[in-house]
Amino acid sequence: MPEHAKKESLRIDRFMRLPRRTNETWQGGSVSLPWFSDDPQTGEPVRQHAIAWANLVTNDVALLTVSASKAADRERVLDAFLDFGLRNRKAREGRPSRVEVQDASLGAFINEALRDVELEVVVLPDLPRIQEEILETVRRESDGPLPPGALESPGVTVERMRSFADAARRLYERAPWSEVGPEDLVQVEAPTAPEGMACFVILDDLGDEVSLEFYPSREQFEEGLEDGGHKACDEDDEDDEDDEDDEDDEDEDEDEVEVDDDEDDEDEVDAAADLEAHGLWDLDYVEMQHVPVLDVGLWADFDLPVAGPRAYPVVIRSLPDNEVERPDASRLAFVEGLLRAVAETTEAEIDSGRWTKMVETASGPVSYRLSIASLLDEPVEGQPSREARERAAGTLARFLDEGEFESLDDAIVAAAARQGGQPTESPPPRTPAEEATELTYRVAGARGRRAIHLLSQALALSPGCVEAYVQLGERLRDPAKALEVFERGRAVAERLLAPGARDQWKGRFWEHQETRRCLRLGFGRASVLQDLDRGDEAAAEYRELMSLDEEDHAGAGYRLLALLLEQGRDEEAGALLSDYDDRGPEWAYGRTLWAYRNRSRQDAREALAVARGISPRVAPLLAIGALDPDEEPVGLAGPGDDDDEEAHTEMDEAFECSLLLGRAWTETPGAIDWLAGELTRPRGGRRWSPRRPGRRAH
Repeated sequence: MPEHAKKESLRIDRFMRLPRRTNETWQGGSVSLPWFSDDPQTGEPVRQHAIAWANLVTNDVALLTVSASKAADRERVLDAFLDFGLRNRKAREGRPSRVEVQDASLGAFINEALRDVELEVVVLPDLPRIQEEILETVRRESDGPLPPGALESPGVTVERMRSFADAARRLYERAPWSEVGPEDLVQVEAPTAPEGMACFVILDDLGDEVSLEFYPSREQFEEGLEDGGHKACDEDDEDDEDDEDDEDDEDEDEDEVEVDDDEDDEDEVDAAADLEAHGLWDLDYVEMQHVPVLDVGLWADFDLPVAGPRAYPVVIRSLPDNEVERPDASRLAFVEGLLRAVAETTEAEIDSGRWTKMVETASGPVSYRLSIASLLDEPVEGQPSREARERAAGTLARFLDEGEFESLDDAIVAAAARQGGQPTESPPPRTPAEEATELTYRVAGARGRRAIHLLSQALALSPGCVEAYVQLGERLRDPAKALEVFERGRAVAERLLAPGARDQWKGRFWEHQETRRCLRLGFGRASVLQDLDRGDEAAAEYRELMSLDEEDHAGAGYRLLALLLEQGRDEEAGALLSDYDDRGPEWAYGRTLWAYRNRSRQDAREALAVARGISPRVAPLLAIGALDPDEEPVGLAGPGDDDDEEAHTEMDEAFECSLLLGRAWTETPGAIDWLAGELTRPRGGRRWSPRRPGRRAH
């Protein structure tokens, strides 16, 4: 007999000598736990398992976390069963007369091993005492109350959840976020939506962290846009007036505006308070480890359909005091039908502005009528200063072209008189090319899908409208489609360049409108190449842009440096840092990371001192995940920052820099922890004097 078999036999003999307690029932076996840990080899999240036994009389519980393979080993489960009786046997006072398990084969295995003919083995559909202990363990380790499980809501069953999961999978695979974005509010005109779900937007980060955010009304969505700073500003700055009476009038107007603003502010506060009190419904696509604890078993044990490892759908409403609400059967069926309707919607139907879909749900067939208000409303569109200047130049050119002037001096006098007097109506566009250009001016005041409509119309009118290619590529949400637009636009732009212009203006492309658009198209192309994980091509494009515009107005050098650091191409990154004498925070913090990787810690420390002299706010943003959450990060904010416009600008620039370099820092082993540690050290080092970014060192 093998040695381990002898030891097991001895343990069984000792266990069988314990007195039998006729009133004792033990419950247990192998169970799955509602939490995950990272696999040490793959790094992927793996569901945890346990071997657990409970004495229903004494209420003692033993729960041992193990791997899935160990939990499936019946001999290990038997060992835990024996240990439960033999350890502290005086307190447990014997062995049971009844054992409750979920697995009939486990019960038979224990009975056969013990050869205990009097032991009653009962197979149950679940193990309530063990599940109670698991939930209690989760509650102890949780920061707040556990969200209720999906099946706890009235009328929700496993089969209803299966139907909802199938609809959520179909929507995720349809990927509508490549066509509509966070500014494209979709309204549910029919059927009558449950409270809080009258309209919604689809949010995503290139397919990651996908969600549907519901709003009670369009007005509350619009208020959220304004609070988030997305409202288009189309008011012109007023000119200074020398006349004292005019100044008095303006003061009166300003007083009136202030009163109106106060009233509007009160309305906005009331709306915000109402939203905060009632919360917003969300459908979030998450990884399994972020599924509510009480839903993990539902997904894992019932094999519900799911689109991928980051696509487990959770419908939830967050309420004050860490309370949450889950949908009942009626609301869940509404969401299910909505997901099916959107999943079956074509891009052409979206562009129509209003469409209807008949779909099957767990509650039967339902007809959904959906609309996108921004595509149906009369647009209010304007243009920013750059487009306004170009538009004025085009209008003036048409005016001069249409007029009959005896001399150049007469033309100049007429143009000056026209601009200095009362503005006359601009002549209408005369050609398809002018109509297309006019549409590109109108895009500035448009949002989301409406802007894409206008730009598509412009290209349909004039396939040679370079500005339309630029703006359309920048606004498209699908990187593959955007790449196609940028490449088509660049081909058109280069065809339109005068012979020899590329060589003549190389290094100074930003100075000329025709070549500046080539830069914008190239920059857009490089950006989407990165999104498509085509880093080598993106790097080559950034280098080309830097050669065409030596002052690097578009910031291609910043993008190139971050990309090289992300790809571990430190030799090229070092050469780039040496070739260009840049004073921006992107360069400084990129140099710090390069020094951390390739030089001594003292060199890295000196580079960090210089970087913090340029922008002290970037370092804590990069290191924030490794800092003490109970302490304010050093250098992130200062006194009076809330009311300081310059401080707001600096913070915005710091966020942009941390986003640009964050991946390279995070993926460098030890770099973030080192940076967090350095923030507690006394500051030192010299400050670099600012200078125009991108100038090549000589």
